[in-house]
Amino acid sequence: SSGINAEWPLRPGSVGELDGSVHTTLLQKEGFDFRDILVDPCNGYIYLAALGRGIYRCSMDGDISSFVEIVRLGEDSMPSGLTLDRDIGALFFANMNSIYKLKLKLKLRDSPPVPEPIINRPERVNINSLDVWGRDWIIWTENYNISATDYKKEKSTDCDSALIPLL
Repeated sequence: SSGINAEWPLRPGSVGELDGSVHTTLLQKEGFDFRDILVDPCNGYIYLAALGRGIYRCSMDGDISSFVEIVRLGEDSMPSGLTLDRDIGALFFANMNSIYKLKLKLKLRDSPPVPEPIINRPERVNINSLDVWGRDWIIWTENYNISATDYKKEKSTDCDSALIPLL
């Protein structure tokens, strides 16, 4: 069993005018639950994070024939926080309690890129969003997978966001 539920609703990538007057589906793929999107206009790509699958890339027009897997993460994955550092050609993303760096290859004919874990938080933490700040820092938000009571008890030892230098 692939672990992917074919009954999942189609959750498309959509595009619209800034004033909300136009809305259209950009990309829709059966069995994919897209949770994050990143536009890379310099290279003409859109990156998508799909729950229970991984990170994908397609052309900016949403052409399904250009849809390719960049990183396979597995059926329990919850990728989020896609961000790009164009200076070093790397995509950063979170999956549950870890942040990864992926050196991008614009042509995927070679072996697929391998994500490098750069930050690991405790298992009870989920990293929600992240961004690269300047040339040397990464910043993120996180939440705890514990009860509100336990969260308040442990709050003094952990934080909800962080600013860490990139190595």
